[in-house]
Amino acid sequence: MKKAYLITILLAICTLVMQSCGQSREEKAEAIAKKTIPAILNDASTYEPIQTNVDSAFATIYCSPKAVSAAYELLELKSNEDALKRQYNFAKSLAANWSLPIMSTYSKEQLRQAKEKMSEIEKMMKKVADDKSEQEQIIKEENKNVDPSKFFGWIITHRFRCANAKGVKEIQDVAILVDPKMENTLMLYNLDDDADDGMKKVTSVIDEVIEE
Repeated sequence: MKKAYLITILLAICTLVMQSCGQSREEKAEAIAKKTIPAILNDASTYEPIQTNVDSAFATIYCSPKAVSAAYELLELKSNEDALKRQYNFAKSLAANWSLPIMSTYSKEQLRQAKEKMSEIEKMMKKVADDKSEQEQIIKEENKNVDPSKFFGWIITHRFRCANAKGVKEIQDVAILVDPKMENTLMLYNLDDDADDGMKKVTSVIDEVIEE
């Protein structure tokens, strides 16, 4: 699936209430799934729907579009932060290697460049830290405003088969969150546990922020 279109959360811990939906709702849910999923696939011609269900959903922090989007951003920022830390440590190692008892013009220049690089990376790390704080604040504010009694909309769970990037067909599970009238799609959830930005990781990010 095209990753840019996906925001992933842990569907299982959203407060879902099973209802005996009428056939019209089931048919509408299936139509939404069949229209939405092919549009996000690398090869829509390989799409094969398997099963579709629709359940009602009540508000939780894990179903908040803003909170989930912020968690997704935090995953990206954490990855950037880790990369910057590796770059910083490498530059620091170079600086230590060029700090010689007797400095030549060349070694002085290499030391200067290493220290300059460290300074640049420190500024970038500071920017990432500020961005992380901003996203964490979004999650905290959303958590304050969650009303568990509020009917949030409908969760359409959809299992289908399609070809992956290597052309091999595999089964995937997604969930589509739509508004109460089933007119607008709010989010598309990737339910793959092994995804780099999968539901377990995103949920873990939200939990860490809330528990701080």
